[in-house]
Amino acid sequence: MQVACLTRYANSCLAKDNLAEFERILCFVDYILPDVDDMLDNALHVSFVEMLDLDGDNPTRKAAIQLFSPWQLDFYVEIGEFYAEIGRQKQATAAQQQAS
Repeated sequence: MQVACLTRYANSCLAKDNLAEFERILCFVDYILPDVDDMLDNALHVSFVEMLDLDGDNPTRKAAIQLFSPWQLDFYVEIGEFYAEIGRQKQATAAQQQAS
């Protein structure tokens, strides 16, 4: 399975405001997840959910997040928190370097 292709297709659905097809993709991922190996499971988490273009105040993107299944939403929130923490650490490091 080419997860990157699936992600690009999902992002193209978001760009076209096609939430019905985006939801079908999310359901497909949920359907296959119990039967995949660890490598594909990781790819679906990292290469799919993490790479979805859901940034910004676009109403379609906000509605898309509401379509996530519980694990998808949990992972999306977890990734957001992870990147926010990295941003805080970078800012703290830059502030320390400027103070030195």
